Formats: sequence, structure tokens, C-alpha cells
Amino acid sequence: MIAKNEFFIKFGEDKFIRRFYELGEVCFSDLLFYKKDKTPERGDFYENAISIENLKRGEASVEIDQKIKKILFKNLSLTNHNKHSDGYAFSVYHIDERSFKNKLVHTVDERMIEFGDSCVFIHDVGTFLVRLRKALAAKYKYHEGAIHYHDYKSADKLEINPFRKTIDFSYQHEYRFLILNADKPERVFLNLGSLSDISFIGDTIGLIRDLKIPFKP
Repeated sequence: MIAKNEFFIKFGEDKFIRRFYELGEVCFSDLLFYKKDKTPERGDFYENAISIENLKRGEASVEIDQKIKKILFKNLSLTNHNKHSDGYAFSVYHIDERSFKNKLVHTVDERMIEFGDSCVFIHDVGTFLVRLRKALAAKYKYHEGAIHYHDYKSADKLEINPFRKTIDFSYQHEYRFLILNADKPERVFLNLGSLSDISFIGDTIGLIRDLKIPFKP
């Protein structure tokens, strides 16, 4: 069931956003792409990670000049990464009931401008989900869901999966679709047909400046 306050927004470069809007072209990228990306809005060191452990203080053995030496440390963070990709992801900005926590109006963070100069605002989320899920189910195994954000620095030990991210990215309000069984290309493309009947296209700066969504109980 789709809530009264539920919307999707896709941000990106104009040439890609127009293909998304006019053709319904949906691009899924390997999670390792995001792990290697150097841009602050997309690059995520913890992408494809399995767990993280924060050690307050202790002693470790390291090899220096072919000799084993012991060193003392404070605030050491250890991350365990999966050697293989967890899948291929397509994500949208997600507005739902949680977006209105402690506020009556939702606005989009200005940092979303870094994703690109254009955007598609999907006002009929239900129809979009039907189309995308049908296209996915025809060829792939997949998972979908809202990203849950956590403070990785404060946790002693935390299991990580593709639907968990550091709180540093919480302004992105990400909803993710993850293909599990693609044939290891760099990207996977699906075509849903024109989205003009369930969305509108615009410029990112204008949307961030003007969009103010009131909560509807």
C-alpha cells in the first residue's frame, strides 16, 4: 500500500534523466562502482562491506622491516569486505512518513544538487513500482527497500548489508533496488516505457528551491 506522503525523485545528469523520463530507461550499477567512486555524494567505502568493528584501545602485531613489532592503538576501525559484488543497484530519493519526523514540511537537502542538474519527480509511486517490479521479476532475483542509516563510529560492532549505510548519507533518503543474479556486466539496463504519465521532469536547483511537501495525515 502506498502512503499519502510517498514520492520518488531521481536526480542525475540531464542526458540520463531524459532517457529515464522519456524511455523509462533504468540503469543498475555494480555496487563495487560506488565503492571505488571518489565523489563524496556517490563514493562509499563501506559499500559491499560485511561488518565493521570499532576498537577503543589495544595492542596489535605488525611486520616492519621483516620484524614483528607490537604497537598500541586507540580508536581503531576494522572493516570486513565481501570479495565479490553483492549485486547491481538502482536508487531513488524516497519521501515517505519517516521524512516528516519532527516536522510538518519536507524539503530536499541542497547537497542533492551534486547528483546532477536534472530530476524526475514520480508522483504515482504505485504505478512505477508495478512497472519496475514486473521488469525485474521477468529476468532477475532482486531485493528492494529503504536504506537504514547508522552511526558507524559509535557502534562497537555492526553487521552491514546493501541496505545499511553510514548516517553521513542520510540526507539522500535512498530507496534501493538490488539485482542479485546479473551476468557480471558493468551495468544492467531495463526499459519501462515513458514515465510521462506518472511523473514530471525538471531542474534540480529549481526543485530544491521550490519543493515543500506538507505532511498529510
